[in-house]
Amino acid sequence: MLTQIYASERKPGYYLYVPKDADLRDLPEALIKPLGTLRKSLLLMIGPTQTLANADPVKVLDSLRERGFYLQLPPKEDPLEALYS
Repeated sequence: MLTQIYASERKPGYYLYVPKDADLRDLPEALIKPLGTLRKSLLLMIGPTQTLANADPVKVLDSLRERGFYLQLPPKEDPLEALYS
């Protein structure tokens, strides 16, 4: 599925995936408003065997089909990692 990925300028590390031709105005306001301004980040063809950095492609595709979007949250930080870096 050809997917447009948007980066949230208000919430670093949050990425919104939508089908390429989706109209963001059709998405729930409760989803869009907290993200603030969205900027186009990447246009990507996603398939079930695609390798994505921080998301399971099957879950992404399922969410795109069922909800019309997928919201990728930033990876959880390991508090111990901060101590040793």
